[in-house]
Amino acid sequence: LYNKIQSLGFIELSDDKETIQIEETYIRRVIEDEFSELDNIEQMAAFFNADAEAMLLIGNRAWEIGQHDIRKAKYMHIAIETYQAALKVYTFGQSPEDYAMSQNNLGNAYGTLAEVEDKTKNCKLAIKAYEEALKVRTLDSFPIQYATSQNNLGNAYGTLAEVEDKT
Repeated sequence: LYNKIQSLGFIELSDDKETIQIEETYIRRVIEDEFSELDNIEQMAAFFNADAEAMLLIGNRAWEIGQHDIRKAKYMHIAIETYQAALKVYTFGQSPEDYAMSQNNLGNAYGTLAEVEDKTKNCKLAIKAYEEALKVRTLDSFPIQYATSQNNLGNAYGTLAEVEDKT
């Protein structure tokens, strides 16, 4: 597997020959190719699907681009998939801070998706994700992150109220 990945140009040994730089080499190769940004993100998500940290970064990039791209739904679906992949590793019990961050980011992606697709369903999924983040992000332990997640939760409820149970 290593030889196959290396032959495709996805792996490069550093100068000291001790560190394998997979992600950086892959990103450099993809940037040099003439793929669209969406293609690049999809390929990176498929390639690094077992690396929680990479999936979180890819999800963040997809969410960021999707904020300003006409293909917002497509980018948000990628972000959601990558955050869910990260959450397979970043569990509440094993990595609570990473779990909370991933849940908060997942909520952001669902909230953004709600702008263009199934507002009720996606707002409810965003709310669920923010509530999960708040299990870790307490006022006493993480006051800034707590405030961020509470604000996001309030925004999701506000958006949900536009279509359901306004009172």
